[in-house]
Amino acid sequence: MGQHSKYSFEMKLAAVTKYLEGSCSTESIARNLGTNGTRIIEWATIYQSLGAKGLKLPKSSAPIRRKQNAALSTIIFLAKGR
Repeated sequence: MGQHSKYSFEMKLAAVTKYLEGSCSTESIARNLGTNGTRIIEWATIYQSLGAKGLKLPKSSAPIRRKQNAALSTIIFLAKGR
């Protein structure tokens, strides 16, 4: 049985838009949604690699998710300056 996302497509898109515009920090967006900043960065990475439709994909899209996770790991690695 599939798991439904706690966050709607619209919520994810609004969060990503705020983050990418630079109008809010990941921490403030995450706090308002009840999640963490890493999740906002994950959504932004998905959005940048797959577009808005990527935010609609179910977690069961394993091949696509692996690509997204690899991109996210690279971004986090670079953001930490390592």
